[in-house]
Amino acid sequence: MTNTSPNRPACGGLRLRPEVAAGPAFVGCIVLTLILIAAGATRSPAAATGVYAVYVAGVTWVSAASVGLAAGPVAWLFLDGFLVGRGAQLHWDGQPDGERLALLVATALLVLGARATYSMVRSIVRSRGG
Repeated sequence: MTNTSPNRPACGGLRLRPEVAAGPAFVGCIVLTLILIAAGATRSPAAATGVYAVYVAGVTWVSAASVGLAAGPVAWLFLDGFLVGRGAQLHWDGQPDGERLALLVATALLVLGARATYSMVRSIVRSRGG
């Protein structure tokens, strides 16, 4: 018997719909930014980028693909505007900003690929009675 609920793919695992996940993902990014600022991450953009990448990975794993793919650029906006640029002003610093943005988007893409692989393997195992 296959569960065809729009929230739960047939291969298993909960995926939050975009209209459900987008708001909490955005608020989570705000909260993460405040925590990073309080922790002094403005002195280490590389470490802050790593923390945002982990956040993007988590959001991507549990959310619809569209929310996961949007999480990277949204995280970059917060990173650039509040931790790198400070003062809530966005600016493009060339290669470093491009690398940060590419890392965050690549994180979402890699997690989407891992999630699809996990779902496929899980489906195969279930079909074999495992």
